[in-house]
Amino acid sequence: MRLIDLKRHCCTSSFMFIVELIMQVMKPRSSNGNIIPFIPLDVVEKIFLAVDTQTLFHCSFVCRDWNSLITSPDFISRNSEQALQSKNEVFLVKVCRYIDNSESDIDTDVTFHECYSLHWDNHRLSLFRRLKTPTIDGFKTGKVLGTINGLTCLVDHLHEQFVLWNPTIRKYVMLPQLSMTCCEVHRSSVGFGFDSTNNDFKVVSLIHRNLKLHIVCVFSYATWSWKFFTKRTHPLPRCRVFKVAAPVFMNGILHWIAWNIDVGYQFILTFDLSHEVFGQIFLPERIAEFDGFVSIFTTGERLAVSKLVRGERQIYRKWYVWIMKQYRVYESWTNIVRSEERPYDRPNHKLIPKNVLGMRVNEDIIVEMGDGRILSYNPIARRTKSLQGVDALGVIKDRIFIRYHTESLYLLEKKDEVISY
Repeated sequence: MRLIDLKRHCCTSSFMFIVELIMQVMKPRSSNGNIIPFIPLDVVEKIFLAVDTQTLFHCSFVCRDWNSLITSPDFISRNSEQALQSKNEVFLVKVCRYIDNSESDIDTDVTFHECYSLHWDNHRLSLFRRLKTPTIDGFKTGKVLGTINGLTCLVDHLHEQFVLWNPTIRKYVMLPQLSMTCCEVHRSSVGFGFDSTNNDFKVVSLIHRNLKLHIVCVFSYATWSWKFFTKRTHPLPRCRVFKVAAPVFMNGILHWIAWNIDVGYQFILTFDLSHEVFGQIFLPERIAEFDGFVSIFTTGERLAVSKLVRGERQIYRKWYVWIMKQYRVYESWTNIVRSEERPYDRPNHKLIPKNVLGMRVNEDIIVEMGDGRILSYNPIARRTKSLQGVDALGVIKDRIFIRYHTESLYLLEKKDEVISY
């Protein structure tokens, strides 16, 4: 079978098909009937790079040579690059569902359960696969920082603990805990990204004191350690980063919504993960004013911001979305949504969401409505579609996370620290 035929077949193939195929190739018979015992690993590697990630994980248990190849950092990196080039767009979705405890021994009648699943990026967000989540003693997954190159970063803000989780291979690892007393008593804003220059995942924690950025803590996956930036060692911007608005990662850079203390306006604070330096991107004037909730999201190579304004007693509501068509070019900010609802408007005449969850590749905006519905909104046609694949999960309001996800083998090369479940 040619390699291109194998690649086409792998979409529906089983683990046993791959194993039997390669075993047959590894044991061809010569003209005199003797078995040729060896096939170059570079040939096996080319075949493996055409195989889906879950099958690769199972193949790593077949023999020592395969395990050594599949768990090598170089192969994992190449496999991740292959996955990123795939056109199969999949979302990682986290929701919370209520659980009725009235017939159990639990004190409270109702609790909630966090559920993770993968969904195709189609008109319904159809279910691709449900994910089994790990149970980690003493860790409460209060927030998902992000999902990048197959790794999902979870944070327990109460104890300032972080977990890297690979749902594809069902492994996770807890990061070394920050041994700083200031982390326990001061507010932090955290982000998760990937440094492609150094092939390194990084977690960045911005520690505030007296509502100002005070210390920056950066964790490196490659060195498995934290390092700290202070005002004495590095020039830190004089700003306050909003914890409510989650940061986004794009172009090797983390982006937060922040407040300039000296001048008094909102802007986008950036942190380049390769060079570990701060920068800023100015917001459109209407967005920079401090009179509503601003969130930031991305679509492909474009940056976008959303602003929700609610008047006192809900007298009026406004929603604006601006997209930056050329990265870091202020003049390229373009207003794509302007929706204003006033008392004399018909009920539900204007689309004013409760929360903006992200943007799709086709630049439809995923929004959460006040009644809990999850919609996909096309700002050009001004039409909405219900994402029934998510609605069917029974979403609790304000407890949903949706981001694009690619599967990878990261964590498989970390032998000692990683926990399987």
